[in-house]
Amino acid sequence: PANVGRRMAAGVIPLLMIVLFSMESTRRITSMTNASLRSVKSVHETIRLEEDVNVDVNATADESMLQSTNVSDVATADDAVIMTTSNATTDQGWQATEDTPFEVCFVTSVYGSDPSLADRPPDVTQQRKDHPSFRYFAFTNMPTFQPPGWEVLQKNSSQYRRSITKSRWPKFMAWQHPTIQKCQAVFYVDGFCGPRSESLETFRKLAYQIRQSKFGIAQNRHPKRGSAFEEFTRIIRARKDIQENVDASKAWLSQQPDFHNNCTVYENHNIGYDPKNVEYWQRPAQTFWDRYSMELDSWRDQPLWCYVLDKYHIQPIPIGDTNALFREYWGRISRDGHRYSKENDAK
Repeated sequence: PANVGRRMAAGVIPLLMIVLFSMESTRRITSMTNASLRSVKSVHETIRLEEDVNVDVNATADESMLQSTNVSDVATADDAVIMTTSNATTDQGWQATEDTPFEVCFVTSVYGSDPSLADRPPDVTQQRKDHPSFRYFAFTNMPTFQPPGWEVLQKNSSQYRRSITKSRWPKFMAWQHPTIQKCQAVFYVDGFCGPRSESLETFRKLAYQIRQSKFGIAQNRHPKRGSAFEEFTRIIRARKDIQENVDASKAWLSQQPDFHNNCTVYENHNIGYDPKNVEYWQRPAQTFWDRYSMELDSWRDQPLWCYVLDKYHIQPIPIGDTNALFREYWGRISRDGHRYSKENDAK
């Protein structure tokens, strides 16, 4: 019996060892398998997250382009190459040609006797670098005036008595300049204002819309002006002109058989237009200038422009949210703060 017991023990112990080894191996394999499954799950979750991010980026590409201050952040290398070629084409359909090499042009006007006392346009150097098809032009009578990033176009306009009249020529008549004729669309901004970098892609789309529209003009209706004469009341209240000039304008307008006091008043501090549109920009701008440049009445342009647009039955397309498109740099405004008196009527 003792021998039998020893033989059984000798046989059972190896068997137990085999079972225990097998169980440990199974545990390790199970553990490794679970770890592998967790790793695979993690990889899949990562891939799915990346796919979700990519989908989100693709779905919001247009919004990103509107918000970015640097076009290279959202444009591909191919886009950058296309934009800088002479036959550049944008997704809005604009194509550079010999007659129209500039996609978007910004025009401002600063006149005076001393650049240190006048409006100072903001630095647009980076904007020009980011958007090679955009151009920035500053009209002036001051030889030493050189705002950063702007191409200065000298125009003295010495035939006019008022400095205000001289400064209005680029606003309404810059289309006569051969350089401005090379623009698909022009956006006028006051001398202490500038386009917002994050909205430059919006200007690109708006420029194309202006060129394709019937009237070729983009302006917003004034939200608080019901008539031309109501605008004159506000002009006096804000010290933007003198009473005798306003009275002269009201008298002249009242004599015009096609004048309607309830004509639509537009905001004139920002105007977008197609400089090549003869019928609906060049003709009304010339009509405006023929009267305004006589310097016989108000130097404010909103009431007279209200009359001219109504005369030719022109309805500009909305320019959009000007606060989102343009920035006013009040620290760069002229010393007089654009407040006027009798003295401005003689200089």
